[in-house]
Amino acid sequence: MASCALQYNSATWTAGISDEVAMHSTHPDRGRLISLASDATGALEALLADATRKVRARVELDGRIAGKRFDAEQRAAHGLAWLATYVEAVRQLAAYAARMTEAGRFGDLEELIVRIGLGEYIAQVAGGIPMSQGEILRLSDLGLMTGEIAARWSPALDLLIASGNTVENRARLVELMSQQAAATMRRWTLSARRCASSPTVKLSRMLIAGTAPTATSLTRPSPTWLSSAYSA
Repeated sequence: MASCALQYNSATWTAGISDEVAMHSTHPDRGRLISLASDATGALEALLADATRKVRARVELDGRIAGKRFDAEQRAAHGLAWLATYVEAVRQLAAYAARMTEAGRFGDLEELIVRIGLGEYIAQVAGGIPMSQGEILRLSDLGLMTGEIAARWSPALDLLIASGNTVENRARLVELMSQQAAATMRRWTLSARRCASSPTVKLSRMLIAGTAPTATSLTRPSPTWLSSAYSA
Protein backbone atom coordinates (compact mmCIF):
# COMPACT_ATOMS: atom_id res chain seq x y z
CA MET A 1 0.00 0.00 0.00
CA ALA A 2 1.62 3.29 -1.09
CA SER A 3 1.72 6.08 1.44
CA CYS A 4 0.76 9.64 0.68
CA ALA A 5 3.90 11.73 1.28
CA LEU A 6 3.00 14.94 -0.54
CA GLN A 7 5.01 13.78 -3.52
CA TYR A 8 5.67 16.11 -6.42
CA ASN A 9 7.79 16.47 -9.51
CA SER A 10 10.70 18.69 -8.41
CA ALA A 11 11.29 20.18 -11.86
CA THR A 12 7.63 21.10 -12.31
CA TRP A 13 7.34 22.33 -8.73
CA THR A 14 10.37 24.63 -9.00
CA ALA A 15 9.28 26.03 -12.32
CA GLY A 16 5.81 26.69 -10.98
CA ILE A 17 7.10 28.64 -8.00
CA SER A 18 9.49 30.64 -10.16
CA ASP A 19 6.60 31.66 -12.39
CA GLU A 20 4.96 33.33 -9.41
CA VAL A 21 8.09 35.29 -8.50
CA ALA A 22 9.25 38.18 -10.69
CA MET A 23 11.76 36.97 -13.27
CA HIS A 24 12.86 40.28 -14.78
CA SER A 25 15.40 42.45 -13.02
CA THR A 26 15.34 46.22 -13.30
CA HIS A 27 18.93 46.59 -12.11
CA PRO A 28 20.82 48.72 -14.64
CA ASP A 29 23.83 46.44 -14.98
CA ARG A 30 22.12 43.05 -14.88
CA GLY A 31 23.41 42.18 -18.33
CA ARG A 32 26.95 42.82 -17.10
CA LEU A 33 26.71 40.86 -13.87
CA ILE A 34 28.15 37.65 -15.34
CA SER A 35 31.14 39.43 -16.88
CA LEU A 36 31.69 41.53 -13.74
CA ALA A 37 31.66 38.40 -11.59
CA SER A 38 34.14 36.71 -13.91
CA ASP A 39 36.46 39.72 -13.86
CA ALA A 40 36.20 39.93 -10.08
CA THR A 41 37.09 36.27 -9.74
CA GLY A 42 40.19 36.72 -11.85
CA ALA A 43 41.31 39.76 -9.87
CA LEU A 44 40.85 38.04 -6.52
CA GLU A 45 42.61 34.90 -7.71
CA ALA A 46 45.62 37.03 -8.68
CA LEU A 47 45.50 38.76 -5.29
CA LEU A 48 45.38 35.37 -3.56
CA ALA A 49 48.36 34.15 -5.57
CA ASP A 50 50.35 37.22 -4.48
CA ALA A 51 49.34 36.69 -0.85
CA THR A 52 50.29 33.02 -1.02
CA ARG A 53 53.78 33.89 -2.26
CA LYS A 54 54.18 36.44 0.53
CA VAL A 55 53.13 34.04 3.27
CA ARG A 56 55.18 31.20 1.79
CA ALA A 57 58.29 33.35 1.96
CA ARG A 58 57.62 33.91 5.67
CA VAL A 59 57.17 30.27 6.68
CA GLU A 60 59.50 28.34 4.37
CA LEU A 61 63.14 27.51 4.94
CA ASP A 62 65.16 25.87 2.16
CA GLY A 63 61.97 25.21 0.19
CA ARG A 64 60.12 23.54 3.06
CA ILE A 65 57.69 24.79 5.69
CA ALA A 66 59.57 25.36 8.94
CA GLY A 67 57.50 24.53 12.00
CA LYS A 68 58.79 27.41 14.14
CA ARG A 69 58.30 29.93 11.37
CA PHE A 70 54.81 28.63 10.69
CA ASP A 71 53.92 28.93 14.37
CA ALA A 72 55.29 32.46 14.48
CA GLU A 73 53.16 33.39 11.45
CA GLN A 74 49.93 31.75 12.55
CA ARG A 75 47.90 34.90 11.95
CA ALA A 76 49.11 35.19 8.36
CA ALA A 77 48.74 31.46 7.71
CA HIS A 78 45.25 31.42 9.20
CA GLY A 79 44.34 34.58 7.31
CA LEU A 80 45.55 33.13 4.02
CA ALA A 81 43.12 30.24 4.44
CA TRP A 82 40.30 32.71 5.10
CA LEU A 83 41.18 34.72 2.00
CA ALA A 84 41.25 31.54 -0.09
CA THR A 85 37.79 30.64 1.24
CA TYR A 86 36.40 34.04 0.27
CA VAL A 87 37.92 33.84 -3.20
CA GLU A 88 36.37 30.39 -3.67
CA ALA A 89 32.99 31.73 -2.56
CA VAL A 90 33.19 34.48 -5.20
CA ARG A 91 34.26 31.93 -7.81
CA GLN A 92 31.32 29.66 -7.01
CA LEU A 93 28.80 32.52 -7.03
CA ALA A 94 30.07 33.58 -10.45
CA ALA A 95 29.81 30.01 -11.74
CA TYR A 96 26.30 29.65 -10.31
CA ALA A 97 25.16 32.84 -12.03
CA ALA A 98 26.56 31.63 -15.35
CA ARG A 99 24.91 28.20 -15.04
CA MET A 100 21.53 29.60 -14.07
CA THR A 101 21.65 32.14 -16.88
CA GLU A 102 22.47 29.45 -19.43
CA ALA A 103 19.57 27.36 -18.11
CA GLY A 104 17.19 30.33 -18.35
CA ARG A 105 16.53 30.26 -14.60
CA PHE A 106 18.39 33.36 -13.45
CA GLY A 107 15.49 35.37 -12.08
CA ASP A 108 15.32 38.25 -9.63
CA LEU A 109 15.72 35.99 -6.61
CA GLU A 110 18.83 34.28 -7.94
CA GLU A 111 20.35 37.54 -9.11
CA LEU A 112 19.92 39.20 -5.72
CA ILE A 113 21.48 36.26 -3.90
CA VAL A 114 24.50 36.45 -6.19
CA ARG A 115 24.72 40.24 -6.15
CA ILE A 116 24.46 40.54 -2.36
CA GLY A 117 26.89 37.68 -1.79
CA LEU A 118 29.49 39.00 -4.22
CA GLY A 119 29.26 42.52 -2.87
CA GLU A 120 29.64 41.47 0.75
CA TYR A 121 32.50 39.00 0.21
CA ILE A 122 34.47 41.49 -1.89
CA ALA A 123 33.80 44.33 0.55
CA GLN A 124 35.18 42.23 3.39
CA VAL A 125 38.28 41.33 1.39
CA ALA A 126 38.84 45.04 0.83
CA GLY A 127 38.05 46.25 4.32
CA GLY A 128 38.86 43.29 6.53
CA ILE A 129 37.77 39.66 6.90
CA PRO A 130 36.34 38.87 10.36
CA MET A 131 38.13 35.67 11.38
CA SER A 132 36.56 35.93 14.84
CA GLN A 133 34.73 38.53 16.91
CA GLY A 134 37.96 40.22 17.84
CA GLU A 135 40.27 39.34 14.97
CA ILE A 136 40.05 41.08 11.60
CA LEU A 137 42.32 40.08 8.72
CA ARG A 138 43.72 42.90 6.59
CA LEU A 139 45.48 42.22 3.33
CA SER A 140 48.50 43.96 4.83
CA ASP A 141 48.64 41.15 7.41
CA LEU A 142 49.54 38.85 4.54
CA GLY A 143 52.41 41.08 3.49
CA LEU A 144 50.63 42.86 0.66
CA MET A 145 51.51 46.53 0.21
CA THR A 146 49.02 49.19 -0.89
CA GLY A 147 50.56 49.42 -4.36
CA GLU A 148 50.48 45.66 -4.82
CA ILE A 149 46.79 45.53 -3.88
CA ALA A 150 45.98 48.44 -6.21
CA ALA A 151 47.74 46.68 -9.09
CA ARG A 152 45.34 43.72 -8.76
CA TRP A 153 42.18 45.64 -7.86
CA SER A 154 39.84 45.93 -10.84
CA PRO A 155 36.89 48.27 -11.47
CA ALA A 156 34.63 45.19 -11.42
CA LEU A 157 35.33 44.74 -7.73
CA ASP A 158 34.26 48.29 -6.89
CA LEU A 159 31.14 48.02 -9.07
CA LEU A 160 30.06 44.78 -7.38
CA ILE A 161 30.58 46.30 -3.93
CA ALA A 162 28.53 49.36 -4.87
CA SER A 163 25.65 47.32 -6.32
CA GLY A 164 25.83 44.43 -3.87
CA ASN A 165 24.76 44.27 -0.24
CA THR A 166 22.61 47.41 -0.31
CA VAL A 167 19.50 48.22 1.71
CA GLU A 168 17.40 48.12 -1.46
CA ASN A 169 18.72 44.73 -2.56
CA ARG A 170 18.19 43.18 0.87
CA ALA A 171 14.63 44.52 1.06
CA ARG A 172 13.81 43.20 -2.40
CA LEU A 173 15.31 39.80 -1.59
CA VAL A 174 13.15 39.48 1.52
CA GLU A 175 10.10 40.46 -0.52
CA LEU A 176 10.78 37.81 -3.15
CA MET A 177 11.54 35.16 -0.53
CA SER A 178 8.18 35.91 1.11
CA GLN A 179 6.42 35.53 -2.24
CA GLN A 180 8.15 32.22 -2.87
CA ALA A 181 7.30 30.95 0.60
CA ALA A 182 3.65 31.82 0.02
CA ALA A 183 3.68 30.03 -3.33
CA THR A 184 5.24 26.97 -1.71
CA MET A 185 2.60 26.89 1.03
CA ARG A 186 -0.20 27.12 -1.53
CA ARG A 187 1.14 24.09 -3.35
CA TRP A 188 1.65 22.09 -0.15
CA THR A 189 -1.92 22.92 0.87
CA LEU A 190 -3.27 21.63 -2.45
CA SER A 191 -1.19 18.46 -2.12
CA ALA A 192 -2.33 17.97 1.47
CA ARG A 193 -5.97 18.20 0.41
CA ARG A 194 -5.43 15.55 -2.23
CA CYS A 195 -3.66 13.33 0.29
CA ALA A 196 -6.45 13.74 2.84
CA SER A 197 -8.61 11.35 0.82
CA SER A 198 -5.89 8.73 0.28
CA PRO A 199 -6.23 5.13 1.60
CA THR A 200 -3.31 5.67 3.95
CA VAL A 201 -4.94 8.66 5.63
CA LYS A 202 -8.26 6.79 5.84
CA LEU A 203 -6.46 3.87 7.44
CA SER A 204 -4.84 6.21 9.98
CA ARG A 205 -8.24 7.65 10.85
CA MET A 206 -9.68 4.13 11.34
CA LEU A 207 -6.80 3.22 13.66
CA ILE A 208 -7.28 6.39 15.72
CA ALA A 209 -11.05 5.85 15.89
CA GLY A 210 -10.57 2.26 17.02
CA THR A 211 -12.47 0.83 14.07
CA ALA A 212 -9.46 -1.02 12.69
CA PRO A 213 -7.71 -4.15 14.01
CA THR A 214 -5.16 -3.77 16.82
CA ALA A 215 -1.51 -3.10 16.07
CA THR A 216 -0.56 -6.70 16.80
CA SER A 217 -2.71 -7.96 13.92
CA LEU A 218 -1.46 -5.46 11.35
CA THR A 219 1.20 -7.89 10.17
CA ARG A 220 -1.57 -10.13 8.76
CA PRO A 221 -4.36 -7.83 7.56
CA SER A 222 -7.49 -9.46 6.29
CA PRO A 223 -8.62 -8.74 2.71
CA THR A 224 -12.00 -7.56 4.05
CA TRP A 225 -10.43 -5.02 6.38
CA LEU A 226 -8.09 -3.71 3.70
CA SER A 227 -10.93 -3.23 1.26
CA SER A 228 -12.91 -1.33 3.90
CA ALA A 229 -9.92 0.99 4.46
CA TYR A 230 -9.82 1.81 0.77
CA SER A 231 -13.52 2.40 0.50
CA ALA A 232 -14.10 4.22 3.84
